[in-house]
Amino acid sequence: MDRVPRPAPHPLHKCRGSNGSGFEDKCGVLRLTIVSKILAKHCAVSLVTSAVGGGPQGIAFDGANMWVSNYNSNNVAKLRATDGATIATVPVGKNPHGVAFDGANIWIANSSSNTVSKL
Repeated sequence: MDRVPRPAPHPLHKCRGSNGSGFEDKCGVLRLTIVSKILAKHCAVSLVTSAVGGGPQGIAFDGANMWVSNYNSNNVAKLRATDGATIATVPVGKNPHGVAFDGANIWIANSSSNTVSKL
C-alpha cells in the first residue's frame, strides 16, 4: 500500500521552534502573535486594549459593538468596536460566562445563578 504524503501545514500554524532551528506545530500564544503580525503588515490593523470589569470571560460582536462578560464583576461591558470605548456596563446574573448575539439580542449565560440574561 502506497503512503499518501501529508500536505505541508499552513504557514500560520507554525512558529519558531524553541531551539531556533526549525518550526513546531504546537504554538499556543505565538500563533496569535504571528497572525497579528501578518494582519498588521497587510491590513490597516491597530491594537486596541480596553479596560472592562473583573475576570472577562466571553465576547461577542453585534455588528457595531463588542460585548464582554465580566465573570467577577457580574456585569457585561458594551464596547464600541471601532475604538474600544466603553459605552455601557450592564449588571447581569452571577458569574456571567458565555455571550451570544442572535441577530437581535445579546444573550448572557450566568453560570453561578443558573440563568440567562437577554439584553
